[in-house]
Amino acid sequence: MIHKNISEEQNNSRLDQAATFIFKDYSRSQIQRWISQGNLLVNGEILKAKDKVHTGDEISLDPIFENRVSWDGEDIPIQIFHEEEDFLIVNKSPGLVMHPGAGCHDGTLANALAFHFPDLKKLPRCGIVHRLDKDTAQRRMKANNFFSAIESLEAIEARYPFGRYAEQAQSELIYAYFMNGEDEAAHEAAEKFIRLNPRHPNIDYAYFMRGIASYTRDKGMFARIFKSDLSNRDISGAKQAFGELSEFLTRFPQSQYAPYASQRLVYLRSLIAKNELVAAEYYLKRKAYVAALRRAKYVIENIPNSSETMRALKIIRECYKALGYFELMEDIESVIEVNGGTILESPESFSWNFFSRKAPRPNQN
Repeated sequence: MIHKNISEEQNNSRLDQAATFIFKDYSRSQIQRWISQGNLLVNGEILKAKDKVHTGDEISLDPIFENRVSWDGEDIPIQIFHEEEDFLIVNKSPGLVMHPGAGCHDGTLANALAFHFPDLKKLPRCGIVHRLDKDTAQRRMKANNFFSAIESLEAIEARYPFGRYAEQAQSELIYAYFMNGEDEAAHEAAEKFIRLNPRHPNIDYAYFMRGIASYTRDKGMFARIFKSDLSNRDISGAKQAFGELSEFLTRFPQSQYAPYASQRLVYLRSLIAKNELVAAEYYLKRKAYVAALRRAKYVIENIPNSSETMRALKIIRECYKALGYFELMEDIESVIEVNGGTILESPESFSWNFFSRKAPRPNQN
């Protein structure tokens, strides 16, 4: 069992991200499998990969591999370009696998190195350093293989934390996380990029993606196919996204992403207003007219130019009518008429509910 502690650098990070950073000898996918299998514990407890960890937390790892592979030396010819005491430069022949894995248990470059240089067996993966550059990650993203692209970009960031390639990897990680459906990770990556590179030429992209990743519930398959009304659900993420995109437009009004951010704000403004009016209509149904009035007035005063303004005015009219403020009701009616709205008295409601004995009255001759 291997025991490590979370540093301040990894504070409030996802468990799988922090563990990948701490245990650099293992891939992120392997770390996630161990988390799901219960081989990786936090303070002696089993958590999920997306759970947050904090400074001082103890991570315990029992690295059990499902498929046992052979790291024994094998007499495989290799071409050595350059050799020194601390490193080798090897020309890997085409088709030769780098190291043993689930799909190839032996006959790899690592087995050859273990045969010709037995001391390398003491190092992880026999000391092999993969080719990790931005072009590899770019090719994987172009192939929509975002999971592998994330592994490459995280490796670049971990092994080369300074310089323009690290900055590029950090910005690419925002996109890769988002396209891989890891919205929380994309939001965290954007905030990290903003914190570490406040003067970067592409800092506007980080601010933009931070707001986009905050609320993506409307992008889900069920929301698009079944057209469910999201205003009846928790929209705290939408409010956060609205604030972050508003900050983006304030800071970068001339950004190339500004038009899309403006369109997104229109949708979020309408969604937030609908959510407030759903609560107002509930209060109205429960005859809590003051509470309904406050919700509707909040939409008029704080969410102007939304598509729900007329709906809010009609709720305010109903509240004034029920409370006996007929002069104010008439003022609201004039506002509705001036803006092209119509005032229709709601008919007496009835229900054929089994537990209800209400019925519509017949017309009188």
